[in-house]
Parts: sequence; C-alpha cells; structure tokens
Amino acid sequence: MRETLEKLRVPYATGRVELKVKRSDCYGGARKAFAKLAPKAWRMSWFLKVDGESGLDAGGLSRDFWRLCLAKAFDENNGLFRPSDAGNTTYDVVGIRGIKDKDERSNKLLEYRFVGRCLAKCLFDNHISLEASPNVKILKFLVGEPVVFDDLQLVDEALWMSLKKLRSIPEEDFDALALAFEVSRVHRSHAAPDEATVETVELVDGGGDVAVPKANLERFFELRLRECVFEAHREELTALLAGFHE
Repeated sequence: MRETLEKLRVPYATGRVELKVKRSDCYGGARKAFAKLAPKAWRMSWFLKVDGESGLDAGGLSRDFWRLCLAKAFDENNGLFRPSDAGNTTYDVVGIRGIKDKDERSNKLLEYRFVGRCLAKCLFDNHISLEASPNVKILKFLVGEPVVFDDLQLVDEALWMSLKKLRSIPEEDFDALALAFEVSRVHRSHAAPDEATVETVELVDGGGDVAVPKANLERFFELRLRECVFEAHREELTALLAGFHE
C-alpha cells in the first residue's frame, strides 16, 4: 500500500505546500488554510510552521500538528463524533438530523468532508497514530471493506447482544415478539443533548406491516445492520468518504 501511495505523490520539483498555523488553534486554522487548497495539493509534500515557534518541520512537527488537529476533530464537544455505543475507545459520527437550520447542516457536512481529507492526508504521509480512532464501521466504509454482523459488537454492543438473543428464541415463541421490518431511530442534537426526537424507519416498503418470521431472521439482521452502520448517518458518512478520496 505504501508503494501505491507514493506513486500518487506529486514530485517535490513540481510543487510543495508551505502552511503556517497556530498551535492554540490547529483545527480551526487548518480548516481556514486548507479550504484554499486544490485536491492535487493534498498529494504534495507539506511543510508546516507554527506561528511564534522557530522549529523546522522535519516530520515531528507535522505529526504533532495532526495529533492536535484530529484530537479536536474527534472531541465530543466539537459536535462531529461521539464515543461509540460499545464501551470501547473508538468514535462514531454524531449525525446532523437533529440540526434544523439548513446552513448549519451544510457547514457540518463540509466539516465532515474536511475531516475525511485530514484522515487521508495522515494515511498518505504515514502519520497514522491517532489519540482518537474512528470505529470499525467508519474505517471499513472509508476503505471499501464490507461490514459484517459481528462488527456491530464494536459499534453498538447492546444492539448486537439483543439481536443475537433472537436466534435462541424457539420458533413457537418467536411470533409473540411481534417483530416487524421497522425500527425506531433516535436523534439527539449536540446543542441540546438531553432533547431527542424519535423517527420510525421502515427497513422495507411498508415495513411496519411486514412481520419478521423466524425463518427470515437473517434478512432482518442484514437490513438492521445496514440501517445502523450506514443509513442512520448516510449524509455524514458520504461527506467523510468524499473528502477521504479527494
């Protein structure tokens, strides 16, 4: 992979990027500075200078910059990511469905796109040691790997356990659960985390009226997994992926 990435690098003689940022605001400064860069510039060699510091960028400064920048990006107070519902140290996307203002939603999607670019640049320049790590669904989505049912344990352990228990219920007792091909999706706004809205989502057309028999449980799992790891955050993940591949 490293050889493939190096073939994509713009030769030093063709061009390089020199950037000046403030240590106190690496993330905010990066968003402003990087917004002016063309996609090709992200494949050039970068040389960073921290405002008010005399150090030269021989690699260590860049690593420190990316550490601070992405730590801020994944900070729960930034409103883009939150700790995964799996009791581990990975992070999941917050989502924008709770944001009603159109301009604010658009800005958040641009910010997800920016973070995708940053993650790709870290990988491109081999700065891959992150204090905050995306969870397995985000990582697999970025590199095009399929998400399997047991990956759900690392995303939402409570949901994974409850779905697994359905397999052990005898068929004669299963119909009493009255399962249907629909789920309730809870949305919380970063600005008002204690307030939540609940949306009913059909996994198939007319899903609320389509019962889930034990014989079709695996199909229900497949659709439930897709809703949890992708459909619930389609816009955010699509923006993240777009930035990553730019």
